[in-house]
Amino acid sequence: MSQKLKELGFVISTTLLLGGSFGLAVVDKDYRPVFADLVKVGFGGYVGWVTSTRHEQDKGKD
Repeated sequence: MSQKLKELGFVISTTLLLGGSFGLAVVDKDYRPVFADLVKVGFGGYVGWVTSTRHEQDKGKD
């Protein structure tokens, strides 16, 4: 249960980061590259976390 709760919290925070960055990029055209960098960092962190979690789960099956 604790792992699912952590995963849900991470997904929600990443979604808010990506959605908020997209919304700010629409409003403020001058800072779009900065918001794009935030999206890259957030998405990269999410992918890295999911990959490491699955790797740990696969190790446990062996």
